[in-house]
Amino acid sequence: MAEMAREAQRAAERYARDNGLDKKAAEVAEQTKKSAAAASEAAAEQWRTFSFRVEREHGVSQRVGKLRRRVEEALADADAQFGVRRKLRSAADTAKRRWPAVRERASVFLATPTGQAVAVGALVVLIASGALWSLLSLAWVFWWF
Repeated sequence: MAEMAREAQRAAERYARDNGLDKKAAEVAEQTKKSAAAASEAAAEQWRTFSFRVEREHGVSQRVGKLRRRVEEALADADAQFGVRRKLRSAADTAKRRWPAVRERASVFLATPTGQAVAVGALVVLIASGALWSLLSLAWVFWWF
C-alpha cells in the first residue's frame, strides 16, 4: 500500500515536471497580481477624481472645519458654564479611589448563591433586552479610540 502511494506521488511529480505546471502556475499568479494592481490603481484614481470634484463643487472640508469650530466653541462654553470637565475629573478620581473596596464587596457577594443568582439574572436581562449588545458595541467603539 505504501509502495503504491510512493509510486503515485512519483508519477504526479513526473507529470507536473513534464507539463511545466509549476511554471504555468507562476505565470497565472503573476498575471493575477498585475491585473489586481491595475484594478486597485484604477479604483484609487476614480476615488481621487470623485473626492476632488465633490470638494470643488461643495466645499466639504471648509464646511466641516466650520462645523468643528462651532462644536468646539459650544463645548467650551458648556464646560465654562457648568464645569463639566472638573466634575468628570472629580468623579473619575473618586471612582479610582473607591474601586478596590467595591471590587472586594462584589467578589464577596458574587461568591454567595444569591450573588450568583443575581449575576445570572442580570445576564439574562441584558441579553433579552439587547442592552448587552449595545454595551459590547460601545466597548468596541471605545476600544479603537
